[in-house]
Amino acid sequence: MNHRAFLRIHGAAELTQGQTEDNISELLFNRSLYSRLPWIKDRIQLWMFQNYRDNYREPLENAFQTLLDAPATAQDGPTLTVSYIQCPHAPFLFDADGTVRDLSQGYGWYWKDESLYPAQLQYVNAMILQAVDHIQAQDPEALIFLMSDHGARVPLHMVEQFGGPRFDAEKETPVMQSTLCCVCIPGQTLDIEGDTCINAVRKALDAAFGTSLGTVTPKTGYVLPDYYNAPESDQREG
Repeated sequence: MNHRAFLRIHGAAELTQGQTEDNISELLFNRSLYSRLPWIKDRIQLWMFQNYRDNYREPLENAFQTLLDAPATAQDGPTLTVSYIQCPHAPFLFDADGTVRDLSQGYGWYWKDESLYPAQLQYVNAMILQAVDHIQAQDPEALIFLMSDHGARVPLHMVEQFGGPRFDAEKETPVMQSTLCCVCIPGQTLDIEGDTCINAVRKALDAAFGTSLGTVTPKTGYVLPDYYNAPESDQREG
C-alpha cells in the first residue's frame, strides 16, 4: 500500500490506486510557460504550496480502504504486507472526526494554529487502529508492526512562511530518531523498549518464527544533513 507513490516498488504487488507524488496543479504548472518565467514561477509555486488540496483526500482514503482490505489480499502462506501512509503530514485537511476542512482560508499549511495538526493526527490514528482491529479479527495470527519513519521535527513551513527558528541539526536529530515503534505478536509479550525499529523487527521475527537474527548495534552521533539551515532553496536542494 503505497500512499502518494512514496515507496519505490520493484516486483511487489501494489494494492493502492490513483496515487501520485505530484498534485494536479503541479503537473499542469510544470508543463506550462509559467514554469519558465523566474519572476512569476516562485509566486505560483508558493501559492500552490499554501493552498494545496487537490489530489490529497481521495488517495488517502484509498490508502486507508486498501489497508482495511489487506487480509483479503493475503496469499495462501506467509505474506508480507507493507503500508505507507504519508499523513498526518500537512495539508491539514481532516478534523479529528474525519470531517474535511474548508481550506479556502489557507488553513492547510497554517502551522501557527496549533489545533490543526493534533486534530488530523487523531483522525489518522483512529483509522490506523481501526485497520489493526480489522486485521486481527480477520487474521488472528497476524504479526503487526506500527512504526513511524521519523519522530517530531521542526516544520520547514514554519521557517519559510512564518519566520520561525532555524533548524538546529545537532539538537533536533536525536528527537527525530525517537520514532513510534509498536509490535503485536499473538500470544507473546516482547520487550522492545528503547530499541530501534530495525532491532524491534529482528526481535519480533526471532520470537515469532524461531529465526536467529539477533540485534545490531545502532550507530551513534549521526547528524541529519542541515538542509533546513541553508538560506536559499537551491542550497537545500543541492
